[in-house]
Amino acid sequence: KDASLAARLKTLYGLSATEAEVAIRISEGASLAELAEERRTAIGTIRNQTKSVAEKLGCGRQAEIVARVRALPPLSPSS
Repeated sequence: KDASLAARLKTLYGLSATEAEVAIRISEGASLAELAEERRTAIGTIRNQTKSVAEKLGCGRQAEIVARVRALPPLSPSS
């Protein structure tokens, strides 16, 4: 798992820490219901966070969020 992914999403797209985590979990295949349960929040909250993520990433659908997050290249480890 790429520990820097959340930081890069926050820097590149202006996501909050929560939005970055939601984007990452969606890209890992989690459903909105699973996210709501994991985060102990209402599914409506997750939907709103997902909409916000989509806007910030310039995506119209969840599948586009997945593609955008997965397309971020990993940072190469310093030698």
